[in-house]
Amino acid sequence: MRDHTHTLDFMQPFTSGQNAQPAGWPYHPESMARHDQHPTLPQARPAGICAGPGHILIYGNPAFHAQFGSRCIGMPAREVMVDLPETAFALFDAVLDRGRPLARWIEREGQDWRLTATPRRDPATELVDGIAFHLRAREDGPNAERGSATT
Repeated sequence: MRDHTHTLDFMQPFTSGQNAQPAGWPYHPESMARHDQHPTLPQARPAGICAGPGHILIYGNPAFHAQFGSRCIGMPAREVMVDLPETAFALFDAVLDRGRPLARWIEREGQDWRLTATPRRDPATELVDGIAFHLRAREDGPNAERGSATT
């Protein structure tokens, strides 16, 4: 299992002494938008990680478990995510085969959702061994506040 605790270091403001920051550092906490104040929270965005060509689920965030069930880990995505169209799994297959991120709009429960998937690589071999993915409802997109939707 990989330890990713160090990856959060880049999110912390640089300090060396009393509130010192590098010149030109754009970090202004009082002006940064908080994701938890958005009407649709990230908890409503299912995300997960699949391994191998069978897309066996090895991780699901709380939103994933809420929407697809808490006993889905270790099962093929096609058997768990039954409300997704076949084009979603074609995207998973393409990401695994091509080794590059892809995204597409899919219809789910009568709504448009953006499915984004990215390859996961074995650090020892650099071979693609799985995918990470997330779903985001169209009305939860960056242009939703302006009333426009992107395709």
